Amino acid sequence: MDEQDIKLTEIVKDMAKTLGASHVSITTKETLKDWHYTTDLDYILEGANSAVTFAVPFNEEEDLNENINKFLSKENHKELEKQKVRATTLANGIALEISGLINQIGYRAEPVHSNFVYRKESPPEYRVPPLSHKFLAVRGGIGHMGYSGLIITKEYGSSIALASVVTDAKLQPTKSLPLEDNYCDQCKLCLAVCLADYMIDEEDVEQIDKDTYIAAKKAHPMRCGYVCTGSTGYKGGKWFTWSPGRFKIPDEDSELIEIYQKKAIPAQFQRNKLNGIEGGFFHPFFPGYKIEYNCSLCQLICHPQKKVRKERYNKLVNSGVIIEKNCERIPVTAEKAEETFKKMSTEKRKLYTD
Repeated sequence: MDEQDIKLTEIVKDMAKTLGASHVSITTKETLKDWHYTTDLDYILEGANSAVTFAVPFNEEEDLNENINKFLSKENHKELEKQKVRATTLANGIALEISGLINQIGYRAEPVHSNFVYRKESPPEYRVPPLSHKFLAVRGGIGHMGYSGLIITKEYGSSIALASVVTDAKLQPTKSLPLEDNYCDQCKLCLAVCLADYMIDEEDVEQIDKDTYIAAKKAHPMRCGYVCTGSTGYKGGKWFTWSPGRFKIPDEDSELIEIYQKKAIPAQFQRNKLNGIEGGFFHPFFPGYKIEYNCSLCQLICHPQKKVRKERYNKLVNSGVIIEKNCERIPVTAEKAEETFKKMSTEKRKLYTD
């Protein structure tokens, strides 16, 4: 590697951190080794040699912990969602600025969005990203692979947004982290809070060089979208997500897609028109394009300290369920919610359940 490549490597790493990233990694075709079709750098930029991937935390650690606790206990939805949306937006901006610099000094570079863009040749319900930021992040040493399949860091858990820049510059790769430093002990609280049954309690094991990555197997990706975006938030029991929806989460994927697309999404769109949206983000596959984070529980439950994970879990399972009243979402006990639900007119009830 020549001196110019080494110098540019340090510049882009410094640039990412100066602009707001907490962690930066660099991967190359050699370090990725054709791991997965979503790590194909040529898909983004033909003739690519390297990728810069970086993490932006949702907030500084103290404020982040406070707002996660309020989100899980249903004290406050808006602040944590705002932090997550802004971290994602900042990550996109950093990618744009880095790619602009690299292009201006004579190389080619393409920014890759943090989220909400997908390969057009794949069916919309599978939502395949153009590039897997998390695969690049774990290979480049941003963090480890958690049982959830998310990247976890010792500073922020998995409460980070990732984005990348792909370039034909020959940047110097960073090393993956030692596997023995991974704090994930497979406590499986991420699995316990997944109402959608998207996570399956079976190990998905991949070997790249000498590194072994273990995560839970995943079911149909629409399961995650069904719950996280708020079409439903209910699976019986004493607690919900932030969604007031009670549409069924069936065992069969074919039935899931039928309920989701033909009943739950239209009902959710009508609820949003009536009650408004608090904050939110924009997504290409939803009516009106604007939607909210109502779940993210597998991401938010995770923390380097097991004690904190358990505390977060207890806050969640004692948080109750959500009803909508006077255009506000209000947490109540499951029993109170059931009483409220039974008093609804038939037409209004259709906005919440099948």
